[in-house]
Amino acid sequence: MTAKTTIFLSLVLFFFTGLNLSATGVGIIDGSEGIYLNLQESNIEVEVNNQIATIKTKQLFRNTTENTIVFKYGFPLNENANPISLKWFANGEWKEASINANTQDNQIPGTGGGSGGVDESLKEYLGRTPLYFSPTDSIPSGGTVEVELTYVELLPYFLGKVNFFHRNEYNLIQDIPIASQVLEFRLNSERDILDIDLLHDSPSFLDLESQEALLYFESVDANPNFDFEVEYELSSDGLGVLPLSTYIPDS
Repeated sequence: MTAKTTIFLSLVLFFFTGLNLSATGVGIIDGSEGIYLNLQESNIEVEVNNQIATIKTKQLFRNTTENTIVFKYGFPLNENANPISLKWFANGEWKEASINANTQDNQIPGTGGGSGGVDESLKEYLGRTPLYFSPTDSIPSGGTVEVELTYVELLPYFLGKVNFFHRNEYNLIQDIPIASQVLEFRLNSERDILDIDLLHDSPSFLDLESQEALLYFESVDANPNFDFEVEYELSSDGLGVLPLSTYIPDS
């Protein structure tokens, strides 16, 4: 059972300097001192229809501090993306946030010993338009929380090639290995797919047919020091105008 909560989300232009790319979220305990939940697992599921990508990103965090804590989730969402669902699992229960047009709380937790300010590495990682939410749950020492964010975005197209980029380089936040990192990329196209490639490494599995493709990558106990970038090439035969939108109707 998934419980609805009264947490509200929206996108605001919270102007940090740094990159503005979709990436793995951060469990912020103290953003002034640079204290975060430990990322244990990262799973990214991408479903692309033509150029419209629906991305479901899931992270499993562990509280490695000695204290019971509350945290704030920050995700460096691309400014061209639209969030459609956010859920989390803590203390034996799934909960879901309500996404609407209300202004989100963009205050970073942490006192910084009275000095204020935000850790520069966190600023750089979260970028210009982060999404935030604050679960009401307390996470005990050694406890875990899983966060699942789903969003849609229009992938850039240039000279027959389409690119998907997901910033997975997490070393600004955590420099120890992650138990599991997975990317599952499914593509459906009205044009023939000529080629598809994972640019940073060889995929663990790749299946390419004329108008469908599946690319899968898995890394175990590896440092999060690489980004996911998928590039695919489409046939120009029968080139025409396709109605593309990232708007998701209520139905």
